[in-house]
Amino acid sequence: MRAGSKGQLYQALKSRLYPDHPGWPTALGPRTARDGRSVRLRPPRLADAEQWSALVRRERMALEPWWPTSVLPWEDRFTTRTWYERWARLRWSARRGYSLPAVIEVDGRLAGEVVIDRIDRTQRSGEAGMWIAAEHHGSGVASHALQLIMSHAFGPLDLHRLVAPIAVNNRAAAVLAASHRFKREGVMRDYMHVGGRWRDHVLWSVLTNEFISSLTAASAEAAPRPT
Repeated sequence: MRAGSKGQLYQALKSRLYPDHPGWPTALGPRTARDGRSVRLRPPRLADAEQWSALVRRERMALEPWWPTSVLPWEDRFTTRTWYERWARLRWSARRGYSLPAVIEVDGRLAGEVVIDRIDRTQRSGEAGMWIAAEHHGSGVASHALQLIMSHAFGPLDLHRLVAPIAVNNRAAAVLAASHRFKREGVMRDYMHVGGRWRDHVLWSVLTNEFISSLTAASAEAAPRPT
């Protein structure tokens, strides 16, 4: 086989195994939260295992009602080994263009996760999900993280539509979505088994033009006005 043919075969195999992902890996931010802390997003690392395990275990009261149900005790579900397996799955999915996973860092420390999952390149759609440590609730960290991932999704990723399934009684998540131009579409009955039982979820969505309109409005509001 000629060298040129080998090169073409390699490129064809590579593109099949690892299709072009225009938005990963990348770091986004930083931005400054209301309390002055620095917020940024970056790809997950294998070395995040201990921080991730300790944080998720500590956040049980806030996370368990919305986390997928399991027969395993909470402590056993979030070990460093769990992270190694999770990291491998996230990396596999991201390298193939199926998802955009990121960890949320606040002043350099892991504070949560955000992901664009179920990316459909043909329909230019994806599903957003996020969790953040309770100590940062109300500080603007979640808002900045969502804004960063949305800017990336509607920019380099070139998506047209983002959806977010939110449990009907998860008011904080619903308020966050609404404040970022997500619109309520309808209720999906018994959509996911979370927190030990089936829960209805509301489907929220936002389109490219709605996101751009929100940026335009924000820029106009921030612009200096003549006196």
